Amino acid sequence: MKKEKEIENWCLLKHKDSIKVLSWEYPDYLDELCRNQGIRINENTEKNRFYLDWVYYDGAYSFFYDYINNEEEIKNWLLNSSLKEAEFIIMDYGYNGPIVQIPVPLFIDHWYDFVRSAYFETVVIAQGSNLFLEFVRDGYLLKSNFRVKPEER
Repeated sequence: MKKEKEIENWCLLKHKDSIKVLSWEYPDYLDELCRNQGIRINENTEKNRFYLDWVYYDGAYSFFYDYINNEEEIKNWLLNSSLKEAEFIIMDYGYNGPIVQIPVPLFIDHWYDFVRSAYFETVVIAQGSNLFLEFVRDGYLLKSNFRVKPEER
């Protein structure tokens, strides 16, 4: 009998009663989820480190997200973005980590902890909508297909 994996991530443990593990099969589960939602995956990770193919998304938004006082400022931006309309987000924790479902209000309130606990590299997909974001460690960029930072492109 195969033993079920247990969450070890500090942030996910802190919120374990509010999150749901969808899969431990990274990247296969995330690849399939993206394909099913029509989200393009970067096939040339040697050219750039993004998981998603942002070259395809001409109108994508992008900004530096790791600065002093960023937690509250970006939290407020997320609260005023289209993301607040979704009920859940799906977020990956990379190899050896789970892919989890997180209630949007919880994600927005603790976005920096979730991203930090994913080592500043994760894809976030709003479940049941066409909204998605990607946080990358290289340059600490947040890319999205919707406006997060007011008046930013």
